[in-house]
Amino acid sequence: MRRNNKKFISKFILILTAILIAGCRSKSFIYPEIGTLQTKEASLVPLTNKIVVVLPFNDNRPKAENLNLYFLYMLPIAPFGYGKYEYPEKATWFTSISSFDFNPSIDMARAASTNFQNSKLFKDVIFSNTPGEYKSDYTLEGQINSLLYTGRRFSYGTSYFSYILWTLGAPMGTSFNCVSITLCLKDKNQNVLWQYSSEKEDYTVQWMYSPYADCSMYTALTNKALENAVTDLYNKLRTNPGFIQ
Repeated sequence: MRRNNKKFISKFILILTAILIAGCRSKSFIYPEIGTLQTKEASLVPLTNKIVVVLPFNDNRPKAENLNLYFLYMLPIAPFGYGKYEYPEKATWFTSISSFDFNPSIDMARAASTNFQNSKLFKDVIFSNTPGEYKSDYTLEGQINSLLYTGRRFSYGTSYFSYILWTLGAPMGTSFNCVSITLCLKDKNQNVLWQYSSEKEDYTVQWMYSPYADCSMYTALTNKALENAVTDLYNKLRTNPGFIQ
């Protein structure tokens, strides 16, 4: 009997250690290397023989401090701990990861460059950190309005013993991601030729056996927003080809 108890305790310690180590994992924003946003109607020939430069996005998020109250889940009576981050890339505690490797101004601009390039709307689309680095006909600028993250880590009022409940199949928490951006296409005189705004959001429940989903939705939400933007610009080019000449 004692041997069985020791085996059970040893297994439990191993599982608990694995969970704690997993909680130290970092997540990264990933933008597609192969475009998935080419519209069904778009041909393999660019609709316009123009070159577009994509600049780093402007960060226009609310000037609010990240609210980190995840520690509450360790209190015996508290049902959960939670966090609310307008700047998730600066946070150090999530439901199942420790940090989010994300440079919004650069990463989202690169994602836009990749997806607009693969859309075949223009002859070429180039990302540049510096205005004027490349000769171009137009500039695509982006504005980040919100990247809100909210999450909860459930403890069910049991503090550290919540790890046992997670092991048995209880949800370990929830995560919510939001992406709100505005895109502008400008000519050489900084005249706005086209503008598009999008706000996308998603929500997931996390489990011990399928964690790390805290910030995984940002990529999909960004891609969806860019897909809609490409479709909107494509429709305008098809119906009125001369509006950006």
